Amino acid sequence: MHMNSTQPILRSGQTSEIDLGVAGSMVVYRCDFETAWSFQVAANGVQSWPASGVCTVYFSNDGINFVGVGSAVTLSAFGITTSVDVSSFGFVALVVTTAGSSSIIPRVTGFGKRITA
Repeated sequence: MHMNSTQPILRSGQTSEIDLGVAGSMVVYRCDFETAWSFQVAANGVQSWPASGVCTVYFSNDGINFVGVGSAVTLSAFGITTSVDVSSFGFVALVVTTAGSSSIIPRVTGFGKRITA
């Protein structure tokens, strides 16, 4: 699936929000100085993850056009994604790919790290 973004571009460690009830809601991060990345999605107060909601990690080199590459990394509950390799990309996003049953707006924090051999 191809996604277009007009969202503000964040840096590692910054926090934003997404709407789990809206397919296409996304948070975009610049990752050109990192090699590994993960996302944490946390409840904003007393919230429950909406039934059937799914977020997927997408990649871009222009910060506007995002695509899924390789094995999909997804979240379907509050938590942290597995680390993904971003060494070949300029931008990474967490995208609501399946809207949940209700509009819940959690906090999303992206974190990147440069890993050297």
